[in-house]
Amino acid sequence: MLEKFFGLSLEHLLNYSSERGYFFHPDLFNDLQEFWLVNCILRGSKISLEQKVLEILSLHPQITDDQLLKWANEKDGQSWGRVISLYSPILHKPMIVGREIYHNDGLPYDERSAYSNIVLHNTVIMRQDANRRVEFELSLFGIMFVLTLIRYNEAGKLENGLYYNTFSSEGYFKKIADNYKQRLPLIFGKWYLLKKVLGSSMISNFDIILEREVRAKQLQISISQRGNKEFYESIDSLSKSTRNEMIKIQSVGLDQLLNYLAGNIYPTPDMTKVQPLIYKLLDISALLSPLDYDPASYVEAMKGMNHTSGKPRIDSAALQAVAREYELEAIEKAFADVISLYYFFNLLSDSDAINQPRKYDHTKKVSEAINSQIDNYYPLSRTQIANLIFSEDEDIRKWLSDWLKDILNHEHNKTLAMGKILDQIGLP
Repeated sequence: MLEKFFGLSLEHLLNYSSERGYFFHPDLFNDLQEFWLVNCILRGSKISLEQKVLEILSLHPQITDDQLLKWANEKDGQSWGRVISLYSPILHKPMIVGREIYHNDGLPYDERSAYSNIVLHNTVIMRQDANRRVEFELSLFGIMFVLTLIRYNEAGKLENGLYYNTFSSEGYFKKIADNYKQRLPLIFGKWYLLKKVLGSSMISNFDIILEREVRAKQLQISISQRGNKEFYESIDSLSKSTRNEMIKIQSVGLDQLLNYLAGNIYPTPDMTKVQPLIYKLLDISALLSPLDYDPASYVEAMKGMNHTSGKPRIDSAALQAVAREYELEAIEKAFADVISLYYFFNLLSDSDAINQPRKYDHTKKVSEAINSQIDNYYPLSRTQIANLIFSEDEDIRKWLSDWLKDILNHEHNKTLAMGKILDQIGLP
């Protein structure tokens, strides 16, 4: 009942989906990416073990540490332990991350933001198989690191090259997509459709996420110039607005709950009646800041706050359910949504077509000159892409349509707010 009431209230308040409350901004990934490149990849005269591990797991997911060591041709157990420690999850509580990442000389790296540090520790996922053997695979962040390596190598910026250097860039991307379809379902899961429509440009289109400079350039081109500037601005604005409203709900809810528990609302508070409310407030907190805890640390932190006079405020099953929302999958889902959103919006931009001057060659016939210029400067139009991709795949079409509806509803809310200001001013 509470879930239904909360959903209706939020829908009325926002006029769009509350799922937009946590947004893993591409800039956050680029901060982490740049730190990783400088400290783990580009600092030596040979391919680092940090690079080998990610490349191996990109092509061979769900393998044991013995298999990893064998394929990496690595016998130094100490170095191996350092790399696994760097990429593996750690226990953490809000804004508390130790300086546990070290250079070979024993000096700590310059510490970046707590979030970036935590995400770096979630590059590799460890799971136990049916025989209780630990197996390794890449998270979505690890996958995007490897895609960065491939694009850097293609651009001649990866001095030591790739560990697996026999594949074409397109072939390498495809193998990763085949191995990790579930990590990026709207792109990796639709590989053959995108390949058919976009050809090799389906790979360069990832640069909108991988390259901060590429994205910055696109953010300057307005919709009126067949760019996407206003779309990207609306995405950021929508996410911030949703987050702010949910913070207000959380704050007011906590105030009312504390007043109730203190007997200020009802002289004899009944814990059983407010358990669903406590659960919902904890649920909102997890949605707003899914990187604050790891699941184990969250349960541990809540033990001291979950009892009054020996009675639990929220049952253990509900507490475990909230703890699961701090698992990596929640952050990966948000990141996958952002990657897909920027990827498909970038496909819809025709800005390159209008920023290139036409060239005149007097030696060619008029028809030949025009056809040549169209081939060189005019990519598929928005309409062609929409017809070839969105009409053929219902998943992509519905997902993007839902995003666009939320964006339009958010812009409508902003227009109404400006209208109220105009009414207050009293202009004719």
